[in-house]
Amino acid sequence: MTDTVFLQFNRHGQPFVILDPSGRPSVMLPKEHIRWLIDQPEDVLADHAVTMERLALKYLTPKMDPTHIESMIRTVKRELGRNFGNTQAALFNKLRESIDATIGLDESSWRQVCLFQIMNTVVFQSSNTILVGSPLCHNEKYLGSIGSFSTWLGMSAVIIGQYVPWFTAPLFGTLASVAVNLYRRRCLKFLLPVVKERMEKIKRKRSDPSFIYDETKDVMTWLIIALPNASPTQVADQILFLTLAAIHSTILTATNVFLDLLTSPPHLSYYTLLRAEASTVFPTASSWLDSASITKLTHTDSTIRESLRQNPTIARMAMRQVVPKNGITIPSGQHLPQGAWLGCSGLGVQNDERFYVEPERYDPFRFSKAREEMAAARERDGVSGGEKIEEKKLDGAMLVTTSESFLSFGHGRRACPGRFFVANQLKMLLAYITLNYDMKPIPGRRPSNSAFGDSNVPNLVLEVSVRRRKVV
Repeated sequence: MTDTVFLQFNRHGQPFVILDPSGRPSVMLPKEHIRWLIDQPEDVLADHAVTMERLALKYLTPKMDPTHIESMIRTVKRELGRNFGNTQAALFNKLRESIDATIGLDESSWRQVCLFQIMNTVVFQSSNTILVGSPLCHNEKYLGSIGSFSTWLGMSAVIIGQYVPWFTAPLFGTLASVAVNLYRRRCLKFLLPVVKERMEKIKRKRSDPSFIYDETKDVMTWLIIALPNASPTQVADQILFLTLAAIHSTILTATNVFLDLLTSPPHLSYYTLLRAEASTVFPTASSWLDSASITKLTHTDSTIRESLRQNPTIARMAMRQVVPKNGITIPSGQHLPQGAWLGCSGLGVQNDERFYVEPERYDPFRFSKAREEMAAARERDGVSGGEKIEEKKLDGAMLVTTSESFLSFGHGRRACPGRFFVANQLKMLLAYITLNYDMKPIPGRRPSNSAFGDSNVPNLVLEVSVRRRKVV
């Protein structure tokens, strides 16, 4: 439905109105107005209010303090980017351990495994290595509790925030919050003792220079430092919120990447070419611990970006709510009242032939080929030191780069703060599996994704054939 209306209106520079299943209208702006949308200050167009309402968080998690969300976003953006080198070893070791344990080490026979469940387990376990660190990331009971919490909260958030009539959300949200809070309390039983211990040690280290404490490099520690006045419960709640916000979209993306690869024409050998790249970039075990190696995975980077282009995890993007009492006038001249929602159709923009050649065709090396062509042109023609245009185009083909025609990570100051970490995590996951495992192509057409609220969900039950690769 959104794609059809996009072609009718947004393709011609006009906005359109769409109702979500709850009956709430949203104004979808054309690509030409996205820059205007993301440039508006928070007191004109606010994104926080939409998130709380669209995911029903103000009903489902009334005990979570939202006042620290901005500090959390800044902390994640700052620390995850600059500390990847410090966390890479722990991340890779957990990825390898989880993949080997989940898929298996048998080189002699093929196994049937559920693709989504594999990605769910691997991404969930490896992400918690960076979210909470040791010992919690190895605690099976904690991982089970946080998994139940995020699943229940995620399902409830979509159903109540986007399916039930908007005026009944407070009632159904309050009822569902009973179960959500039950799982929250189970998680806090594990989280609070660790948070309290770290808070005490960090505080003592700040006041006593002789006290030796090696601060762990994970989100829990960074939040404790960034929120000095927060209580242990408030810090723990931010970790729970991050689990919901970050991990599930990464799991869906990883599943989409392998679905796209395994349903591509076998004669194009995309999987084999990615394996060759991984083999070159990671010739030894120690190569996996070198952060510079990740930047060399250009085809892997492009493959993930292409899957995100064709199948972003969210259909409506850059959603904002009108704040001024007298409303706001959008660039096309229409006036929207206070409280109105507006955003853009990322799925439509990213599959528009005006911005992508043959957008309906899956081309995993679409972006890496563009980078290679531009690099070759630069080397052939030469570039003066002051020339920046080609450099911007070159960067624009990278996975983490957002633009008005690539919105899978958002765009502007509200772009996903953890996208640099997620990109590296996904690249390591894809490289490790292609290098160490054979996977049979999936016959026939790619299984279609399904809409679950705003989420664009891949097939959750499809099984694939996999075998540990024999390495001579």
